[in-house]
Amino acid sequence: MQIAVEGIDGTGKTTTAKMLAKELGFQYHSKAIHRMQNYKRANEYDNFISLNECMDEETEREWEYGVRASFLYERMKNTDTVTERYFCSNYAVKPSSATLEEIKKCIEIFGVPDMTIILYCRPEINYKRLYNRNPNDKDIPKLKRHKDFYDNIKRCTEILKLANFFLDTSEMSLEEVVNKLTAYIKKIPVKRKSHRYTAQGIERDEFIMNEKGSSILGLSESCRKKKIVLPRGIKKIGFSAFASRDIEEVFMNDECEEISCGAFCNCKNLRYIKLSPKIKYVGKNLFAGCGLIEIEGGNENIGTRENTIFQGEKIIKSNIKKSMIEDEFSVEHGAWSYENNKYVRKITAPKLKIIGAYAYKDSGLEEISLAECEEIHERAFWNCKNLKVIKFSSSKPPRIYPEILLGVREAVEILVPTGSVGSYEAAFQSCKNVEIKEC
Repeated sequence: MQIAVEGIDGTGKTTTAKMLAKELGFQYHSKAIHRMQNYKRANEYDNFISLNECMDEETEREWEYGVRASFLYERMKNTDTVTERYFCSNYAVKPSSATLEEIKKCIEIFGVPDMTIILYCRPEINYKRLYNRNPNDKDIPKLKRHKDFYDNIKRCTEILKLANFFLDTSEMSLEEVVNKLTAYIKKIPVKRKSHRYTAQGIERDEFIMNEKGSSILGLSESCRKKKIVLPRGIKKIGFSAFASRDIEEVFMNDECEEISCGAFCNCKNLRYIKLSPKIKYVGKNLFAGCGLIEIEGGNENIGTRENTIFQGEKIIKSNIKKSMIEDEFSVEHGAWSYENNKYVRKITAPKLKIIGAYAYKDSGLEEISLAECEEIHERAFWNCKNLKVIKFSSSKPPRIYPEILLGVREAVEILVPTGSVGSYEAAFQSCKNVEIKEC
């Protein structure tokens, strides 16, 4: 199990993480760069130092956080670990689209923690703790961004769909905090992950399997298959088993019961999956970085979008070759949902409430119709060069985040109900290339 402890400086992250690791019998890690000094490939540390000298302070800090997290989770992936900071603090410090893009790449390679713990205390308590630690503490000025910091952390967990536990420690002693967290973590069921780069198993017909031949851990490096047909006896597709491979179709056998987290992550050409009728469990972030996927088969548990084991995943049962998608059930198109999807031209989504960051980035989208949309996150339509029309049916405009139309060359028509032009103009005031009209 991998636990990440997040929070603004002065909330007790380091002390809490160390005591929590000791209580659980886990390893504690913080400064990965310090470990790299003793790493057998010492030139990696030398390279970091030489790069470090060329960076400004802000870039250096952000990059160091990323290297720390990546190094730790690569080296410690088969151990029980408590780590101080991971994704959320990076975004909280620098809540930009560029940071999200960097985080996305990390997720594709290293996955996410099993649990993210967010430690919080009220600003006045936070100040008191820092002042008592050192009246001249350099972290005290950061408290000016206290609210923004936690708003950004919350937003990061929502975008990345991270399992998290928020704890207000304002009136709690350190022992009470550790005891509460320990009790909570011990209740979390965790299945050990098999990292795709170090999957230890037996190679059969270009598949890497466990010794029993019941789980797919990955594909051999030499495998160039576009069409994957699961062999008989396979009951599980392991963590990130097919991630970043150039596959287009997957046909499961009639015995497979489980698809683990990130199994098809970043399979940009994946277009079709035939499910096993015995499928019971599907992990998170299954199709992160993929395009639109046609799903067939399965059982009664996935008969409708309202009652589906794929809840939260961006699956629409439709022919990928069709340019018009009528999505009757989705309430959210998550971050990067349709990235690089060149087939889709028109989307009608009457129940869609949230459009995530980068949702349609570099896609072929020309027109989208929305009825109940409440939020459109940053760079949702980034580089959608063919986008012409966004149509809204509600007189109440959604919350518009920065740069949603970045890279869109031509003016986009925003069609709105009669009498609501003024409110939409206010909502889209940061967007220069729009023409708002009544429809």
